[in-house]
Amino acid sequence: MKKFKKKNKRKVRHRIAFKHFTLGGRISTMMGLVSLLILIFAICTSYKHEGEASINVGIMAFISMLISIAGSALGLRSFYEKGTKFLKYTWIGTILNLVIVLFFAGILLIYFGGLA
Repeated sequence: MKKFKKKNKRKVRHRIAFKHFTLGGRISTMMGLVSLLILIFAICTSYKHEGEASINVGIMAFISMLISIAGSALGLRSFYEKGTKFLKYTWIGTILNLVIVLFFAGILLIYFGGLA
């Protein structure tokens, strides 16, 4: 009679570590989230002061725009990283940053009279 070996019954976790995602995509996603948080804080501050906010709100919005422009450029560059890497965070960061940039472009068009 043949004896079977006892199998090891411990659980094996299969998870994908963050190192398998592109570095530029991870940084781009974080930059998009920071830019979104700064933008939301600027909008809430302006709403709290009933539209009579100081220059600080404009500076926060400008910094948010600069961060999102840099994040979208970094996200677009991360599509070309070498190796077999997953592009989940690259897509998320690039789309998030481009939506914020388009939001600011729309605000500027309305301000300068292009969309009214």
